[in-house]
Amino acid sequence: MISICVPTLTRVDLLHKMIETILDEKNTMLPDRIYIIDNGNQFLSEYIKEKAYEIYIPGFNLGVAASWNWFCKNVPEHRLICNDDMYFYEDTLERWINGYDENFVVYPGGVPSANSFSAYIMPDKVFNDVGDFDEEISPHYAYFEDNDYHRRMLFKGYDLKAITDCRIGHHSSSTLKRLNMTEHHLRFQLAQQNYIRKWGDLPGHEKYDTPYNK
Repeated sequence: MISICVPTLTRVDLLHKMIETILDEKNTMLPDRIYIIDNGNQFLSEYIKEKAYEIYIPGFNLGVAASWNWFCKNVPEHRLICNDDMYFYEDTLERWINGYDENFVVYPGGVPSANSFSAYIMPDKVFNDVGDFDEEISPHYAYFEDNDYHRRMLFKGYDLKAITDCRIGHHSSSTLKRLNMTEHHLRFQLAQQNYIRKWGDLPGHEKYDTPYNK
């Protein structure tokens, strides 16, 4: 089973474009199912009618960490979790799946390492051992939960791995263009403070080997 998992908030236009590239008839591999968490109550009725889609509408914005947790608990392997502003090439899915390794969270090599969790495969082995993404770091938003998870992965002996021959595209800065920047900065600062409180400093400069607030 190969499933694409996408949380979306306010970018239904980019979601449409992404799905078009995923299901392009020229692609060398197609997914069995597409799972969408509609955090923004967008108009997705055309997908609900299709058997190839599963739509979860929580009624409010779960945030990134909670959305990822939902996918990891409700979607069987292989689950490919990605942002709604990505786009696929004809061989993206095939090369991504071919790079699967149960001991790594793998991501397309075309994605910068700092953004590896914008498109990744989460194996059951890793998630069951490391546990949930921390939903308290960036409540109902989207910062530092990936840094936290990677750090916890390393303590358990897992790591990230780029699939160098796998390409995937990204509509740059599409998130920031649609945000209230004052609210964005406030939420970013809150997540940053929560991360520092948990680990003692910013990513790459952590002081604690175990979370301070756990």
